[in-house]
Amino acid sequence: MAGRFQKRVTCALGCIISAVGVWGTAEILGGHVWPSLLEPLVALLGFLILGIGAWGGPGSQGVPRRGAVRRNPLRLSFVILGSLAIAWKFTIGVTTLERHEMRWRYVSVDHREIELEYADHPGWFETAWSPEVGPYLESLTTDRVPVVFQVTRDLGKVRGYVEVRIGELDGTHFQPMGNGLRGSPAGPSPWR
Repeated sequence: MAGRFQKRVTCALGCIISAVGVWGTAEILGGHVWPSLLEPLVALLGFLILGIGAWGGPGSQGVPRRGAVRRNPLRLSFVILGSLAIAWKFTIGVTTLERHEMRWRYVSVDHREIELEYADHPGWFETAWSPEVGPYLESLTTDRVPVVFQVTRDLGKVRGYVEVRIGELDGTHFQPMGNGLRGSPAGPSPWR
C-alpha cells in the first residue's frame, strides 16, 4: 500500500512541476517575460519525475520490483530535486560585477544625458542621465572611463545587467537610461 502511495505522490509532484514549467515556457513564447532556459528545464524536470512515478512503485498484483527506482520512486524524486536545487543555487541568478572601458559623449544639449560606448565593442552603447556625471567626466583627462556593471546570469547566459559605477561615481549619482546599437557593429555584443 505504501508503494502505491509513493507512486501517486511522485506522479502528482511531477505533474505540478511540469505544469509550472510549461506555463513559464508559454509566457516566454508569448513574449511576456525575459527569455531564459529556466522554464523549459523545469518542465523537463517535471516530466522526468512524472516518468519516475509512473514507472516506479510496485508492479502488477502488488509484487515488489527490483531496483532503487522501482522500490522507492518518491525517495529518488527528492534526491533528484535536492541535487538540482543545489546545482540551481550555483547556476541560476548568479550575479557578478564586470568592468568595461567606455568612451563617453554628451547626447543632450543640457549635458545631462551621457552616451557610453564600449571601447572594445564599437557601436554598442549605454546611456545614463545625471546632472553630476557630465562635470565629473569633463574633469577627466581622457574620453575613456571605466564603467562597472552588475550582471545576472542564468546557466552562463546573461539575463540582465545595470551600470552601478561610472568612474568614481556610484549608482546614486546617475540613472541608467537604456542601451543600443549604432550603425554596423565591428564585433559581437559585449554581453555574449
